Amino acid sequence: MSKIFQHAAARAVLVAAAVAVLPGHARAQGFPDEAVHAQRLVMLVRQGMSGKTAQAAAGLDMLVAQDELCRPAADARCQRPLILALGASGEMHAHLGQIDLALDRLARALDVYQADVPGLGVKTYPTLFNTMAALCAIHHRETRVLPYLRAALRDPGTDRMRDRWFRQGAWQRLGQLAVATGDVATAEAALSRAVDERIALIGVDYPGTNVVGNWRASDGDLTMFRNQQQRKFESDAYLALGNSLVLGDGQEAPPPVPDVSWAGTGVNTAIAMLVDLYRDQHRVDDLVALYDGRFAEYARRERARALPGGYADLEAEYARFAAAFGAARRWPLARAALAQALRLNAGRVSAESAAVPADQLVAAFATRRALTDLQLSLYLASGADPGDWPELAGNILQNKGAVAVMQARRAAVLRHTPYAEERWQGKFLDLFEPLDSLDDFKYAMATSRQLQARLAARIAPLEFEDGRAFATRMRSVLGKERFLSVSLVEPYDVDRRRRGARRYLGMLLDGSTLRLADLGPARDIDAQLLALWTLLARPPASDGAAADAMRAARAAYRAVLAPLLGPDAPAGDYVADLDGKLAGLPLDAFAGADERYLIDHGNWRYVSSARALLAPAGPARPGPALVVAGVDYDAPLSDDYYPQDDKPIVAGSRRARMQGMRLSPLPQAQDEGQIVLDALRRGGVPATLLAGAAASAEALEAVHGPRILHVATHGLYLRFPVAEERTGPFGGTVVIEHSAAYRNGALALAAANATLATGKGGGIMYASQLQHLDLDGTELVVLSACQSGTGVAGAGEAADSLRQAVEIAGAQSSISALWEVPDGGTRDLMAALYDGLGAGRRRDDALRAAKLGVKKRLPHPFYWAPFVLGGARSGE
Repeated sequence: MSKIFQHAAARAVLVAAAVAVLPGHARAQGFPDEAVHAQRLVMLVRQGMSGKTAQAAAGLDMLVAQDELCRPAADARCQRPLILALGASGEMHAHLGQIDLALDRLARALDVYQADVPGLGVKTYPTLFNTMAALCAIHHRETRVLPYLRAALRDPGTDRMRDRWFRQGAWQRLGQLAVATGDVATAEAALSRAVDERIALIGVDYPGTNVVGNWRASDGDLTMFRNQQQRKFESDAYLALGNSLVLGDGQEAPPPVPDVSWAGTGVNTAIAMLVDLYRDQHRVDDLVALYDGRFAEYARRERARALPGGYADLEAEYARFAAAFGAARRWPLARAALAQALRLNAGRVSAESAAVPADQLVAAFATRRALTDLQLSLYLASGADPGDWPELAGNILQNKGAVAVMQARRAAVLRHTPYAEERWQGKFLDLFEPLDSLDDFKYAMATSRQLQARLAARIAPLEFEDGRAFATRMRSVLGKERFLSVSLVEPYDVDRRRRGARRYLGMLLDGSTLRLADLGPARDIDAQLLALWTLLARPPASDGAAADAMRAARAAYRAVLAPLLGPDAPAGDYVADLDGKLAGLPLDAFAGADERYLIDHGNWRYVSSARALLAPAGPARPGPALVVAGVDYDAPLSDDYYPQDDKPIVAGSRRARMQGMRLSPLPQAQDEGQIVLDALRRGGVPATLLAGAAASAEALEAVHGPRILHVATHGLYLRFPVAEERTGPFGGTVVIEHSAAYRNGALALAAANATLATGKGGGIMYASQLQHLDLDGTELVVLSACQSGTGVAGAGEAADSLRQAVEIAGAQSSISALWEVPDGGTRDLMAALYDGLGAGRRRDDALRAAKLGVKKRLPHPFYWAPFVLGGARSGE
């Protein structure tokens, strides 16, 4: 059902349409009172929308039976009620999975039209036909709808906008159905006609809303409508990205994330289908003729209009040509077509980046990664010249971490906005707990979109440049450092026309070298990384634990780093940008063939994206440092209002699961705070200590750009997906488990235990709140808290960790922990770190020296490896 009507709102419009189409008439000559009929239809459709689909279907069937009794009179007062009732009944039966009955109802509605309604003058025919055609395509009943389609195309119709667009779509649908039935000649003729009609309709207003009884002009032609539709698809896909579906039998289904990229099933334009037809028939000359002929004319006319929203279909069609040319081994044409697709995508996604909230841009940036995955596949298959690899490398690198870049830009605008309403709305979203139910999650998304609409004009959009130029700029800023990037990619098989399993792609870049390596299937490498993490993140339990950790560290090195660095890593400083499971591991705990951990070879620091290295550093603030330690977790709640305070705690929600937690004092963290405070003052840095009940979220929010921020407290990683039962798309019960980015990592502050117990107050500060602190000009944030560097890292995006949050808030660099660490070891490492900073060492040098000091006493990586340096600046 959801594949036919994408949104429940469509049915709501159907309700309104029923009232609008059926004017009231008094009962006369045995005809039904149309006003009463409309009210009945509205009631039944609403009943179906509320989940009582079976009852609604039964009621609609009764309504159909009554209308059929009066139809022989051949009066419009019978025809229209019957047609609407049949259409609604067909929809309800489709929703119940009763496909044959649904098709019978829709076919009957179309029969009434063909018998009683001349031409295409009645508004609902195109929609009823499209609904039936979609249902037939889903369930492979194409032949059932073909007679109606041919009949519609035999009618000359009119020059009205609605009829012209319907005919173009009908030719396209005929071509699609002919392809499915193997009728190549009909398919080619119909799709060619649809292409010609599409070119003729460039600039002609498109009837954008297509539901029963309601056609209206959109704000532009089909291109503009599809741009809006693609933006909505991409932003709505964020909701699916945060959910997984558990079927009624307990089996987990794949996450319901729609593929909205060029390779997705939604790209079914006439041109795309004609490309596929020629490709499958190995008619390469016809494919080239289409590309150089009608498609070139179509693309020229489209792009001449310079639409600010881009060209979503044209972008996907160029990519489809690129894949088809790749299958035909026409490599120059494939690369040229893909270059056009990348260029169009850059303009469209750039415009979208400022208009859509950053956390809802995940799918938009995924559409771009799908293009660079195709580019990678074409390069590998064609044996590209090494001189061309910088272009690919630059495209891949500037795609990564794009969401974090836009989150930082939005956060910066909110920090400096002069409008109190915007600041409050931003704070509301930071504090709002959207995981009590799926509806709360949707509400938070909608609120965020409203705020984004106000901020959009002040947020700089994300720009994409030529890949080769980006790689050149990267080299210019690296100096003596080596940049190591590992990305999750999904190569596209141009011969089988499908995406392959995820793989890791490694890249090494420095002033003179560019090296790319296919590291292998992500599933195999992830298994090795998980084995290593398990040995690193747990205290050694036996005398052989150190040897076990070394073996796992060597195996991980061979799998991930050896193809890029050789059997042993060269000495020097490294900057790393990592994807997937690799983002949760410290690379200096890997080991080469010499059985030495990489910390012995040089410094390592981590960035969320290559773009971070190219961003200009903001001015440092010479203000005092701030140290937060000795937190009183048992302090009473403050009187400040938090949005979740008024909400009841829902059973199974994250707040309910947190109620059983209780945090103990950290006396050694209090000692650590005093040690850090003394070290800063010895180094000439004024510092303030927040402790006890004063170490609160309100106090942190009031701080503006401390030179250094050090927080010693409990770090929490609260990834509790919320399970919620919902009615399935075809009946039955499913369980949706949903979560939200930057609501997993948290710091425990004053009154934390009261917040855990009651779900109220600000004793727990989530990463979503940290990213809106004012840390502009802050040189270093040290999160001396367990798992402060842990988060969920999606393909091409930074982990939603506390570390990432403070960098979004403006901090130049951060130090965080990847797993739970013992208090005493943390205190000693922090003392050594600040002694090094006080002596004038760079941040990376000071952290490495402190870790090496711990390593001499406690050689197992569990003790010295968890703390990592992140950020674009190492403290030069």
